[in-house]
Amino acid sequence: MAAGDTAVPASHRLLAAAAMLAAAVVPAPLAAIGWSDYAARFVAADGRVVDDGNGGISHSEGQGFGLLLAVGHGDRARFDRIRDWTWRHLGVRDDRLFAWRWDPAQGGVTDRNNATDGDLLIAWAHVRAAARWNEQRFRADAAQIAMAIRERLVRRDGERAWLLPGAVGFEHGSRLTLNPSYYVQPAFAALNAVDPDPVWGALAASGLHLVRTARFGASGLPPDWIDVAGGRIEAPADRPLRFGFEAIRVPLYLAWSGIAVSALDRALARHFAPGAATPAWRDLEADLHADHGASAGFLAVARLAAGAPPDLDGGGADYYAASLVLLAGLAYRDAAGR
Repeated sequence: MAAGDTAVPASHRLLAAAAMLAAAVVPAPLAAIGWSDYAARFVAADGRVVDDGNGGISHSEGQGFGLLLAVGHGDRARFDRIRDWTWRHLGVRDDRLFAWRWDPAQGGVTDRNNATDGDLLIAWAHVRAAARWNEQRFRADAAQIAMAIRERLVRRDGERAWLLPGAVGFEHGSRLTLNPSYYVQPAFAALNAVDPDPVWGALAASGLHLVRTARFGASGLPPDWIDVAGGRIEAPADRPLRFGFEAIRVPLYLAWSGIAVSALDRALARHFAPGAATPAWRDLEADLHADHGASAGFLAVARLAAGAPPDLDGGGADYYAASLVLLAGLAYRDAAGR
């Protein structure tokens, strides 16, 4: 454990500490600032969430983000449309996980593999919707997705429970390729409420273990991707060792759960130093960085991690940046309600 880190509680205490996020009483909806613009720009009339930064495709992550934001803003009509599109177009697998990629140019799903963060986000949004609108069918759907995640996507390594980023392509003999940002900490408590099982506490603890140990280079930031082999944390064999578009969600989900990791907070404070131009990504091996600046979404997460209210404007941002802006705002509201 890095010096100054908040002590890691036992796994069952982690879930208890985050349980308010899954409680039946959900805070009042956020003010609509930002959401109406977001929905107009990125949510099609049929409920498809459009990633304009990736050729207009849709994916399970985006549908999950859209569902969470619709619940957070009390927008039942859009929630129902996003939910319907998600189940009809991405719910094509036979295991209650979702195909991760849908391309309008190709007429539908182009990759049936799942993306575990998308599955977690969709399930978590269903739990929150069940609480807000007293719809037990949403709770039942969340339980089915949760069961599929723990049965298909969890691998044990001694005391650790690792979360595969997808059902296919991330196991290489004894080596696993993991994504720290796929450990959606607040979702674990919510899913434990509808699918009680010790695995959710084990995943919460293993996700924190990754955050505390998988920090590289002079910056001490977590990478987008990491390999685990025989319990050892290693640089990814076939991906850049980079803090960027994936890893920015690590502090988002930690703050959403009210979990503080002091060494990570210090690393983020250095990366997002006031008055300095913050790069969009940083190479943790060569200590190089992008020659273009971080988006409004990155900066919103940085403010959230520092305990400051994010700017909910997000005007002009693309899908991913705008999503991070509004999610950071939702996380801040939830934290204020604890």
